[in-house]
Amino acid sequence: MSAPVITVIVPTMDRAPILARHLDALTASEGIDLRDVEVIVIDDGSTDGETRRVLDAARGRTPFQLVVIHQENAGQAAARNRAMREAHAPIWLFLNDDTIATPRLLAEHVAAHETHSHEVDGVLGRVTLAPEIPLTPARALHLDHMWARLDEDRILEWHNFWTTNVSVKASFLTRHALTFDPNMRFVHDDTEFGLRLHEHGFRLHYAPAALGYHDHPITVDGFLRMASREASSLVRWADKRPDRAAELARFGYTPAKAAWERWVKFPLLASAFNRVTTPVWIGASNALARACPGCARFALSQCYAARKRRTIRRLRSERTA
Repeated sequence: MSAPVITVIVPTMDRAPILARHLDALTASEGIDLRDVEVIVIDDGSTDGETRRVLDAARGRTPFQLVVIHQENAGQAAARNRAMREAHAPIWLFLNDDTIATPRLLAEHVAAHETHSHEVDGVLGRVTLAPEIPLTPARALHLDHMWARLDEDRILEWHNFWTTNVSVKASFLTRHALTFDPNMRFVHDDTEFGLRLHEHGFRLHYAPAALGYHDHPITVDGFLRMASREASSLVRWADKRPDRAAELARFGYTPAKAAWERWVKFPLLASAFNRVTTPVWIGASNALARACPGCARFALSQCYAARKRRTIRRLRSERTA
C-alpha cells in the first residue's frame, strides 16, 4: 500500500446516517487518485450501534484507505489528537462528519498546498448550507455568514481556523508539538488551536473551490443550547490564556468588552432578552421567518448572545465563590 498524499481526519459520534453520506461523498471525489487518500474516522464513544455498522460496512468497499478508531467518549478535540498520532500523509485535512464533500474538495486542498508549499501554510475550504435542507433563521445564523466575509486573496486571521474544512501540513504540527486542547470539548476547540498555530507563524489561506455542504439540520432549541456550550469554552479559554483574554471579546466574552457595553448596553439588552422573554422572541422569529428573515435572525441572535452572557456571568461567579 502506497503512502497517502492526504489524510482526512473525521471525528464522529452517534450520527450514522450523516456519516454514511459523508463517506459516500468522499468516495465520489474527482481529480485525485483515491488510493492516495487516507481517511481516519474516530468513533468518539457512539452508543447508537448504527455508527459501528456503518463503519464495518465501509471496510473493504471504499477506494481510499479507511482507518477506523473506536474510543471512549472524550470529545472531538481528543478524537482529532488520536487520529493525528495515526496519520501517515504530509497533509492533514480536518473535516466534520456533517461536512459533505463536493467532488473536487480533496483535489482542491492538495492543489492549494502545492501553491502554498511552505510548511507554515494551511488551507481553509468553504462550507455552505446543504441546499436540500430548508433554510431557517437558526441555520442562517449558524454558519454561512462566517465564510461570506473571507477574501481569497488575503491571508486569513487565526480565528478563521475552522475544523469543518481545514488542512495543515503534518510537519508543522509535529515540529511544534501542537495538538488540540482536549478540555475544550465543544465550541472554539478549533479557534483556540488556531491561535496557538498563529503564535508559531502559521499562515491560513482560503480556497473556496474546496467546497463542502453542511448537512446539519438545527432547531432553535439546539441553536440556543450552543450558547451555553460556547460560554463554557470561552471561560475556560480566558482562564487558560489571560494574556489573550482581551481578544476573546470578538466571540462575546463579556469581561473583555468595553466598559460602556458591560455597564450600559448589556443591561439594556437584558431587559429585553432574558429567560422570560426568550419564548416570545422565538415565537416572533418563527412568525417573521418568511416575511422578514433578517428580523427573525436578529431576534434569535440576541437571544443567543443573552444566554451566553448569563452563562459566562454564572460560571465566573462560581469560580470566585
